[in-house]
Amino acid sequence: MQSQLIALGFDPGAADGETGPATMAAVENYNESRGGNGPVPVDGRLLARLQQDTGPRLTPEQVAARARPHYAAPANPVAGVVQQFESNIRTLLNGGY
Repeated sequence: MQSQLIALGFDPGAADGETGPATMAAVENYNESRGGNGPVPVDGRLLARLQQDTGPRLTPEQVAARARPHYAAPANPVAGVVQQFESNIRTLLNGGY
């Protein structure tokens, strides 16, 4: 369902299979853009409607790129400390340069 929303130009967030707030907002935006109003059940009928929608679609490559998570994985704080320590040691061993 999320991939279908993305293909039609709506942003449900990452295509992770979870019906979270971003997916619900995308469903509501889709429904309103097609003349609907009110809550829309996220079910097989909605999926069929999305699949049969003849509106402009993104390419599969564009959908795949937009389906990825919108956030970067958090950096490992220990690795950063170790890298800074190594940098400081190198600086000291090189006479402060």
